[in-house]
Amino acid sequence: MTFQDMLSLLAAGIRWRVEPSPRSSHTPQEYLFGDGDGFYAWGITNGSRRGGCGVTSEYQRATARLIEALLASAPGASGTIWCVRLDLAARHPSYQYGPSLMHVRRDNATGELVFERDG
Repeated sequence: MTFQDMLSLLAAGIRWRVEPSPRSSHTPQEYLFGDGDGFYAWGITNGSRRGGCGVTSEYQRATARLIEALLASAPGASGTIWCVRLDLAARHPSYQYGPSLMHVRRDNATGELVFERDG
């Protein structure tokens, strides 16, 4: 998430905070496949293991969709963005997932978005 993204959240009146996380995170620029065929997958889940997901070629769009889905979910939901590529060796269309780029959750007590990053 860029500084501009954070300013946009503040302007929209969305409460959020950043916390350290043991999760390994990478920027989109650090983890693009060498051939430039990377995409960004996002997904959220809630307590009942239901949620939404999608794939896009733009990191900013994946971030926006993830945040929209989390704001439409109840507190306790969480989501992640991964760098992915088409698995050309698979029999059926599928993706190869790289490491996560961002993890966000809605705080149970306050409902605010919590962006987790490396400590």
